[in-house]
Formats: sequence, structure tokens, C-alpha cells
Amino acid sequence: MSPNPTWTRRNFVSNLGLTGAAAALAPHLSASVARPVGPAKAAPTLTFVGSEQDNIQTFVVDDGNSRPAPRRAIPATAPRALITHPTLPILYVAHGIGIHDNLPRGSVSAYAVKANGQHTLLSHEALALSATNPTHLAISPDGCTLLATSPSGGSYNFFSLASDGRIQPTPYPLKQTGSGPHPLQASASPHSAVFAPSGAAYATDLGADRLNHIAFREGIPTIASRLSFDPGSGPAHLAIHPSGKFLVVASILRPGLTVIPIDATTGQLETPLHHLAIESQTLGPISFSPSGDRFHVVTSTGHVTLSTFRFSRATGRLKPLDATIFSTSRPTQMSLAGDQMYAVSRSATLCFDVKTGGSIRDIQTGKQALSIASMPLRRA
Repeated sequence: MSPNPTWTRRNFVSNLGLTGAAAALAPHLSASVARPVGPAKAAPTLTFVGSEQDNIQTFVVDDGNSRPAPRRAIPATAPRALITHPTLPILYVAHGIGIHDNLPRGSVSAYAVKANGQHTLLSHEALALSATNPTHLAISPDGCTLLATSPSGGSYNFFSLASDGRIQPTPYPLKQTGSGPHPLQASASPHSAVFAPSGAAYATDLGADRLNHIAFREGIPTIASRLSFDPGSGPAHLAIHPSGKFLVVASILRPGLTVIPIDATTGQLETPLHHLAIESQTLGPISFSPSGDRFHVVTSTGHVTLSTFRFSRATGRLKPLDATIFSTSRPTQMSLAGDQMYAVSRSATLCFDVKTGGSIRDIQTGKQALSIASMPLRRA
């Protein structure tokens, strides 16, 4: 099915980080809907929600079933993407702006945060020239590299991080070229990125229909291998299995989920194991559960749902299990903190226990959310 004909490249690119969009999985899903379960005690988390109101709401969730305890908001222009450091109490923000210091580029910031919401701006750095409106962040497992993707600028920007989590100036840009047959693929359009436990990075290019494997040679990021997708498919959302041995890519122009194995020795991308075509307009966001045996994707079958698949490590196949209906508008980004999945939409912040299943709980409303990230409260 073709995408909405009212879309333009301009509004499409400006919303790449937000279009977690609808996917109709009715032909593949069982009719069951996950049943509500009793309260499941979860480890307290410090959760951050980026808002259209140019701030980041900070709150503590002591239990996935309870209302959050609000903390101080962090002023931040266009907080389009958020991510936390793997070990330090640091929050990173991608500012979805087109001009920084009177030049065409976006920017990123690092904040030290405490459990009471007190925060300190550690650093604020510009992306490379033409890398405007960043929409996604990824951080290496060792906490030494921050990767920002810029769809409208056609590049990946790699920042070195200091031992205290500060962002070092002058990123290394990895400019992309190429295009696809779809009207929205006039040029390369980096979308999402993840790091593997090995330290290699994997990143989608929606505009050029490919998945990039990025390795570091003497500290310099280099395209080590590539996997091409069918022309016009538009690979966008990306999730890596906790083992680091599989990737799942969600294509949104020709909707589908593709499972790709990773070579354990070289990190190179191998031949896809499984592709599930989706009769829908588009789909995402996506995520693996912490155990890796469940895979989640936001879908729409007349109503918006969180659809769950069983993932087989032996075969690399996805088997539909069930779907839980959202009680609010479509989530646009998701973040895992232990077994709790947090999701944001324009009207609410939601929580779902991915270990036990159960109903989706609305823990914050009316905040016009753009992005979300969480860290264990004990870290802060």
C-alpha cells in the first residue's frame, strides 16, 4: 500500500523521528488481546520526556503501576531525541533545530542529573555543517561514543565522550549519498542507529534503501559492510537483539519487518533470515524485550496497538503472539528500563510491563511529548 499521498518530503523528513506510525497486522496476529495483570513491582527509574514546549519533564516511577513523582523540568530547545549514558547519570539530548550559531546545523547536549531532578549542563556541541534537525541518538556500550543521525542533512555524526560523560567538540561526520525510486527518497536519509555489544554501529538509510555496518578503525568510523533493501522499501526503525547477533529492521515505505543476522567474528551483515510483509501504510517504533525472546512493534488495525511477537534465536523468525490496545494516540518513541517499556505520544506518557504482559497504563497526560529515555534511579 502506498504512503499517504498528502505527505511531502519536507514534512516527512521533519517528522522522521516522530512517525512511529500505524501498521495493520491483522492477517498475522492472533485475535487475543493481552489481559490485565496484577501489579508487578518494578525497579524505580528516573524517566525523561522531551516536550514540544521546549523542556524535558523529569519524573520518578517507583512502580510501573503507579503515578510518577514529578521532578524539575530541564529547559531544552526541541528535544527531538533522548538517550542516557550506560553507567553514568548523564542525559543526552538531540536538538531538532536547523540553525546553530547562525550556521545550518543541529546540536546535542549533555546534562548531569540527580534523583531529585537537579541538573547541570555539562556540554552543548554543534553537529557538522549541513547536519540539521537530528532525530535519533545512539551511545556505545563503553560510553565513549555518541552517534546522532541527521535525515535532512544526510549524515551520521560521531562524537567522542570524555570520561565524565561530556561531549567533546568537533564530531566526525559520515556523509551519505544515494537515493531511491520513491518520491520521498530524493537523497540519502539516515534514520535510526544502534550499537552492538562489540562496539560496532548499525544504521538505517531510509532514502537509499540500505542498512550500514559501521566499524571503527583507529578511532575513525568506516562503512564496513552494507545490506541493500528492495528499492522503495524505506528501512527506518532498527532494533538489536540483546545478544548482539540479530537486527530487526522496520521498513516504512513498503512496510515490513526484516530479521538480519550479524557475523559473530567480523560484525558484518549477513543474508536476512526472515521477512514479514505488512499490509499497512507504515509501522514502528520497535523494540526487543530485555530477555530477547519477545519483539514489540507499534501497529494499527483500526485502533493503535502494541503488537508482540515471539522471537526464535534458532531460526530468526518472528511469530505473532498478541496485541495490547493503546487507550490514547499513537506512540512515537519507546524506551526500555528493565522490564518496563515507556512510550510517548502527543497526548500521554505510557508504561507497559513487557515481562508479564498486561494493560498499558497512562502515567502522564497532556504534555505534547516528543521523546523519552530512562535510567535506574540508583544511578542518579
